[in-house]
Amino acid sequence: MKKHIEIVKKNFDKNYKEYDKFVLKVVPKYKEMHAQVINLLKIPKNKESKILDLGIGTGKTAEAILEK
Repeated sequence: MKKHIEIVKKNFDKNYKEYDKFVLKVVPKYKEMHAQVINLLKIPKNKESKILDLGIGTGKTAEAILEK
């Protein structure tokens, strides 16, 4: 199992930088869809919120939520 984890980590470290470019090519209207998801979130400004991001990308959604 440890060898499998090492292989996954090695491939992730090598390829994650290209993921954002790749997803734009293979998912039609990805930017629009992503923006819509962020816009639909109702996050109270004066109250602590907890959000679970189940994405498997590079953290762009979490980053956008934190900037909102």
